[in-house]
Amino acid sequence: MSAIAKKIKMGGYLLFSLPKTIYFNVISFPLVQAIKLPVFVGWNVKIIESHKNIIRFPNGIKPLLVRIGYGGSPSLPPQKASIRLKGGSLVFQGKARMSAGTILNVNGKMSIGKNFSSNKNAFLSCTNEVTIGDDVLLGWDVHVFDDNGGHTVLYDGVESKSANSSIKIGNRVWLCSYCHMLAGSEISDGSIVAYKSLLTQKITEINVMVAGMPATIKRHNVEWHV
Repeated sequence: MSAIAKKIKMGGYLLFSLPKTIYFNVISFPLVQAIKLPVFVGWNVKIIESHKNIIRFPNGIKPLLVRIGYGGSPSLPPQKASIRLKGGSLVFQGKARMSAGTILNVNGKMSIGKNFSSNKNAFLSCTNEVTIGDDVLLGWDVHVFDDNGGHTVLYDGVESKSANSSIKIGNRVWLCSYCHMLAGSEISDGSIVAYKSLLTQKITEINVMVAGMPATIKRHNVEWHV
């Protein structure tokens, strides 16, 4: 596809998405903020629920600061995208790009750092607390969720607390495609969670690569560049 054709395609998508983008901003922000259209929502994203005073921009509001439901790897088919902001808070520290197929559920405290980018079919769910640092990159089909889907888990008759606890992702972290982060897990600055890994523990050492199911440290002194 030529550069001109790509621009025409993008322009058409933006035009078709304008009504849903306006609707989402009106129901999610006071009018003085909504008219700035800080959040772009793709026309094929299902808005299940949203309320005012959930989304916050502590560093100021700009038009289209956050994009949900557009872009990503062209060869990968997107899943049905949706947004459910039931309660709690969703804080954007800066620009965020969530590609087609994103599922975003918030009913707890979620904070997303500057220059966040996720490829297609990201699943981000917060009912407790999820903290994402600056310059974080998610591959396609990455799942980050801090609960067990509403189920009660007992070990020897005692309810598990780790099944519903916080997740922390440091600055400049790369979560590769098909990896999962579960409740109670943490990955520190400059690190990589390898392809199809399952992170269930706290990794506090910086600049490491973790891999496996469950994921453990495989490499130290890691650097990565886009």
